[in-house]
Amino acid sequence: MPSALLPIAAPDVSAERDIHARAGTTSGSSTGALAAYLAGSCGHVWIDASIAEAGFRFHRAISDEIPHFFNRRSSIGSTRIALTLQGGITLEGSDPFADCASHEEAVGLLAGPVAGQSLWTVIVTIGGAMHGVSDIASPRFIAQRPAEFRMIAERLVSLGVLPASSCPLCCR
Repeated sequence: MPSALLPIAAPDVSAERDIHARAGTTSGSSTGALAAYLAGSCGHVWIDASIAEAGFRFHRAISDEIPHFFNRRSSIGSTRIALTLQGGITLEGSDPFADCASHEEAVGLLAGPVAGQSLWTVIVTIGGAMHGVSDIASPRFIAQRPAEFRMIAERLVSLGVLPASSCPLCCR
């Protein structure tokens, strides 16, 4: 791990997670404010045990090709949407979730020693198509799927998706 990353501490994930706090605005969570924030986001999040309260379930690794992940599914009308968190590593490069066998065990880790210390990548799935966080902020996506955009954007902001400029993995 490059030494430039070591001094960066994980943020306090218990802090308020709304568009005002994340983007530093007071203009509200308008479509434009949400789109601007997500356009500059890298798709990484720090998580703690509150992830379970937000409706995410931990799924243990199935194989080397399908590692462990957190997932939350929902729908708008007939459109199925999933937010999946993959990666779960610390800045030191360790994977504290490698041996987790259950949702309860993973949440227990997040309530204790690795609370706010593991960085995850968010993947958005709509129907059968996977999207990166910044893809959701495109004008075309917003125009074609305004309801889906609003729901996904608000959930991403509440998760605390990081601006690329302050992500310890992306700001190098």
